Amino acid sequence: MRKICHKDVCRCAEERCPSLRKDGALLRQEELQTVACEGGVDFGTDSALALTMKQFVSHATCRDSLGLQEQETYLIMGHTSDLWRVRSHYIYVLSKETFLMNWPAEGNVGKKEFLDQLEGFSEYMSTHGCES
Repeated sequence: MRKICHKDVCRCAEERCPSLRKDGALLRQEELQTVACEGGVDFGTDSALALTMKQFVSHATCRDSLGLQEQETYLIMGHTSDLWRVRSHYIYVLSKETFLMNWPAEGNVGKKEFLDQLEGFSEYMSTHGCES
């Protein structure tokens, strides 16, 4: 059985890795809201400020296939069960249920429309949240 461990705490690791959505799979704001408001998706447990560094873990076999880069920005939505509380912060487990998408940089002119959609989604979720 595969597992992910942080210090002396371990949990089972699912066989399937999460996948990073490519630019060709752009979603409209309404579709992002649907993903964000699915049952079990965490919205608001971690009250840390946006655009702060977070610690993510995944099974070793998933790291290369994900291709995540340090200093890049991503939209990541996961389930509450994928949050590990460690002292005063959280560690995020990237599982097969995790939604991952690159968040373009401010100066990326070719992605301005997509960036505007993501910022609109973020603002809407911050002010309205999910409908029950």
